[in-house]
Amino acid sequence: MLDLHNDAKAVLDGIKGSGEVIRRLKDDIRLCAGSDSTVLISGETGTGKEMIAHAIHATSRRRARAFVELNCATIPGNLFESELFGYEEGSFTGARKGGKAGLAELADGGSLFLDEINALPIYMQAKLLRFLQEKKLRRVGGGLTKSVDVRVIAATNEEPEKLVKQGRFRQDLYYRLNVMEIVAEPLRNRKDDIPELARCFMDNLSAASCGNSERRRARAIDGEAMRLLLGYDWPGNVRELQNVLERAMNRCAGPTLTLEHFCDFPTRRRARCPAPDKANAGPSSLREIKRDAELRAIRDLLCAQGLSRKDAAARLGISRQMLHRKIKEYGIGAEGKDRPGPGAPKHPE
Repeated sequence: MLDLHNDAKAVLDGIKGSGEVIRRLKDDIRLCAGSDSTVLISGETGTGKEMIAHAIHATSRRRARAFVELNCATIPGNLFESELFGYEEGSFTGARKGGKAGLAELADGGSLFLDEINALPIYMQAKLLRFLQEKKLRRVGGGLTKSVDVRVIAATNEEPEKLVKQGRFRQDLYYRLNVMEIVAEPLRNRKDDIPELARCFMDNLSAASCGNSERRRARAIDGEAMRLLLGYDWPGNVRELQNVLERAMNRCAGPTLTLEHFCDFPTRRRARCPAPDKANAGPSSLREIKRDAELRAIRDLLCAQGLSRKDAAARLGISRQMLHRKIKEYGIGAEGKDRPGPGAPKHPE
C-alpha cells in the first residue's frame, strides 16, 4: 500500500539545507499545499523550481493523482495549444487518428506544472488566462468543452514584474497566476547550506559510480577547498555547484577533494592545472602546490579581477587579516605586480 504521508515527507526532505532560507521555503511549500490556488514560482536558473513544484504537489491532497509537466520554452508557439488542450482527429495535417488528449486533460484531478512560462507567446497567454478562469478546455478542432479539476503551478526564471513592464507578459495573467508566490532564492543567499549540499551531491555521485572503484569515490572536502566554494557567488546556483563537484571528483582518486581538484574553478581560471614540464620533471611537494595555488588565486582576484582586499577576502572565505598576511608572505604588490617577498615561491622564467 502506498504511504502518501511518508512519500510527501521524502520529497520535502529531498530539498537540502537547514538554514533559515530553506526553513522558510518549506513553510511556504506547506502553505501552498493546503490550497488549490495557482502558484507562481520565480527564481534564477538552477535554483530548483521544478523540485519546489513537485514538493507542493506531493504534500497536497492531489498527491495521489497525476503531476504533469510542460516546459513552455521547448514547445513551438503554433503547437502549444494542441499540446496543452489536445486536438480532435483531422483537425490539422498529421493529427493522430482518434485525436489526442492534452496535458491539461491528463492532469485532471492533479497538478499541471508550466515551467518557463515567461516563454509563452502573448496570444497563448490569453487562452491560458481563460482556461484558468473557467477551468474548461476545448480541444483544437473540437466543438465541445470539458471541465477539468487542475491545480496550475507555474515557474519563471525572469522577474515577472519586469516581464509585465516590458510588455512580454500579460498583467492580468500575472495576477491570476500569482495568487500564491514562492521565490526560489539563489545559492549566494544561502551559502550556509553549501557544505550540506556538497555532501549530498558527493554521496549521490559516489553511489552512482559504485561499479568503478577508481573514480568519484571522494566523500569529503578539505578546509581550503570548502572555503573556495563558500567564497564564490554561484551564478549557476545549485546546478553549477553539482557540476563543479562532479568535475572535481572525476580528477580525484583519493577520499578527499582538495584545491588541486578545483583547478578550473571559475575564480581560478587563470590558475589552471599546469601541464607537466618535461624539462623539470619530478613532483612538487604538497606544500609547494598549496602555496602556488594560494598565490595564483589571490593574484587573480586582486589583479585580474580588480577586487578590493575586503571583497577578495570574502570571496576566498578568509579574514582580511589572513589575506594581508598572505599578500605579505607571497610578495604581491599593491598594483598587482609581484615583488620579492620572504618565502615567496619562485617560478622559472
